[in-house]
Amino acid sequence: MSDMDKKIDTLIIAGASITSSPWFTWADIVIEKLKPKKVINLSTKGVGNYYIALSCINAILNSKLTNALCMPMFTTIDKFDMYIDKASTAQYIDEKHKPLNLKGQPALSNEFSFWSTGSHWPLIKNQYLNNFFNTDITCVNNMLIFYSLEKLCKDRNIDLFPLFDMNIWSYLEKDVNEHVINNAELVSTDFTSQPLASTIKPLLSSNWFNFTSLIQYAMDNGLPIYSKINKLHPPSNVHLDWAKQCIFPYLEATYQCYPLSRSFDEKIKVLSNEW
Repeated sequence: MSDMDKKIDTLIIAGASITSSPWFTWADIVIEKLKPKKVINLSTKGVGNYYIALSCINAILNSKLTNALCMPMFTTIDKFDMYIDKASTAQYIDEKHKPLNLKGQPALSNEFSFWSTGSHWPLIKNQYLNNFFNTDITCVNNMLIFYSLEKLCKDRNIDLFPLFDMNIWSYLEKDVNEHVINNAELVSTDFTSQPLASTIKPLLSSNWFNFTSLIQYAMDNGLPIYSKINKLHPPSNVHLDWAKQCIFPYLEATYQCYPLSRSFDEKIKVLSNEW
């Protein structure tokens, strides 16, 4: 069997709100393209990279997988996932962003959980932001969890194709929000050049640094990014355009793929118009 004939049996999807959406996203498009026998979709609104990577690691460790492809979409590094123990989960259970288990589901009050609030830093997380948050350390922590996922996939013979919703080594979430919503200038910073991050960076393969993110692709091509009415991320047709340019070439060169159906294309158009 050639590489192009390789059939994906299990597809692991993970990501934050750009992936987990009522609108069709890149994830729906990839599923339609590969038609895997099984999809493990761990995407959840508000999560950061620690949760995204760890949820994939948890799924791999607790599943018997063959011909598997792990495709997480990672996000900006300043989305902080707070790990909380059983005794503390209950106090956050009624928050707007509820604690999650590693399957992307709301945690029970007696479960270990993760409190992920996207770019918001409420309550005790705000204390962390004001007193302890450091871009260099945060960048390193992201690199280390990425390295753990990469090594596990290699050890278990699972293909890994990381995607990115934004240029995570260049921009913070708060700055992207200000640019998209309030037209503030978006200034690029190389977080990986900081002392500790530059030391850790060689652990990772180049795939983690050489990519075209979804939002950057949209900005570079004058495509819509954010709906102030619905407060949603790029519409479905932007996901499709980006997928055709940045995902399909890899998939079609590596796996058994299928053309998108006419009904799927029509659904993309309908959802994009509603957006």
